[in-house]
Amino acid sequence: MPKSLTTLAINAALRESKNTGKTTWLTDGSIPRGHGGLQLRADKGMGRWYWRYSVGTKKVRIALGTYAAEKTQACLTLAEARQVILEKAALYQDPNTRDVREHLKREQ
Repeated sequence: MPKSLTTLAINAALRESKNTGKTTWLTDGSIPRGHGGLQLRADKGMGRWYWRYSVGTKKVRIALGTYAAEKTQACLTLAEARQVILEKAALYQDPNTRDVREHLKREQ
């Protein structure tokens, strides 16, 4: 099981991605099993949050927003991203809305 992410580890990955030009995926181990996974994509010094979950054998990834170390209006901190995951996980736990992406499309 992956370790819980920290702001320090995220910022180190962002610096490395900026210096090397390589994309790195980080996974947060603090999300309970069965709730999907919180991932951060570090690319060229920028971080973007994703929620990854499974529907049958299909893996689905939903973009959540941009990472920020401190609270800003347009970005998500680590704590805020974890909260968003728990809200989406409630939909994921319901058999009627198990495919959250499709459920959100229907609601729009």
